[in-house]
Amino acid sequence: MEDCELLRAFVQGQSHDAFRQLVERHLPMVVSAAHRLVGDAHLAEEVAQNAFTTLARKAGSIRSPQIVSGWLYNTVRHLAMNAVRGEQRRREREKAAYVMQTANPDNSRIAEQLESVMGQLDASDRDALVLRYLEERSLRDVGAELGISEDAARMRVNRALERLRDIFQREGVTVTAVVLGAVVAATAKAVPAGLAATISTTALAAAANAALAATLMTTKWLNAKAVMVAIGTALVVATITFRVGDRVVSRIQSASSRVAPLQQNSAGGNNPEAVGGAKQQAAASMASQSVTKQGASATQGAGRTVPVRQPGPFAQIPESAIPGRYRWVQGPNDKGIVTLDPDHTFRNEKGEKFPVYEWVLEPDQLVLNWQRGPVFYTIIESSGVYVAPRPRNQQVERMERINDAVP
Repeated sequence: MEDCELLRAFVQGQSHDAFRQLVERHLPMVVSAAHRLVGDAHLAEEVAQNAFTTLARKAGSIRSPQIVSGWLYNTVRHLAMNAVRGEQRRREREKAAYVMQTANPDNSRIAEQLESVMGQLDASDRDALVLRYLEERSLRDVGAELGISEDAARMRVNRALERLRDIFQREGVTVTAVVLGAVVAATAKAVPAGLAATISTTALAAAANAALAATLMTTKWLNAKAVMVAIGTALVVATITFRVGDRVVSRIQSASSRVAPLQQNSAGGNNPEAVGGAKQQAAASMASQSVTKQGASATQGAGRTVPVRQPGPFAQIPESAIPGRYRWVQGPNDKGIVTLDPDHTFRNEKGEKFPVYEWVLEPDQLVLNWQRGPVFYTIIESSGVYVAPRPRNQQVERMERINDAVP
């Protein structure tokens, strides 16, 4: 199977066998690169272990055209640089003396500077050299891994060698492309028996532990967030409930305080009995509302209390007494006839009945829902006469029943 297929099997199916095959295939290159960087066999094995642990954690992030060999090689380079820190140059010199076993000064300089020069190549050139020389793949395998033909792979490897040679020449090292390829290939290291199995097991265990820890942290964060959202929602609902109840009481008190002078202006003083009856009804309504506000209260939300609304004077009116024809008066202006029907709808003077035209009888008010919004008739001036204070425009609206028949 190709690297991309093994990688997909591990990422999507969590196939440990696929991961072990990747380790066995790429471990010689990884150990060789790590050993060249750190110059110590034990430290190189540790770097290789860390590289495959990183692969197990980040396998899902490798996307085409990036290849596993190039990704591992780059990861090894970074891990090795962090491991050796200030001792990198000295360890590279020790590694060169051990690997090359030659007195050729140019070859020694090539081995010493190989890693720094490889880092200056483009990713495509570096991948070609890693596959061909550090992993000792055939040109056919190189082409298959890079998604190109065997001839194209040969041309890419040769181009990469030429560019590597140019960089060495700028560093003062003169070498042919053929010799350079041989020197790079000679730096490959043999892998100790059993190291692949050990690294595979350790890397998979480390990746599983990291994934479990991330899952636990995510679960704790989500649980804490859910609790905070629930608490916040409860507080908002309690606050809104309290404020709405308080606004209703304030509106009724404000309407009651204005009703006496507004009734006198609207009636014009022509009907003493009606005015007297209105004052008595208003006083009764205000007294009832005062009892409502100062009476019993119900507990809501987080320890808040809101007034309990007691039945008002409108509770004594049967709904069957409401339907009929009413004269609609707004301040000093006669607005025409409004007909309230038994099905809780009503019609304007022209007989038009819209879906929003509805009336509702509540214990403390009669509500007419117009297109522009509801009007609340909260005062019973007399039998069949209802008053809606409108503090905003300093007027009242009246509904005066003119007969009991509903045409």
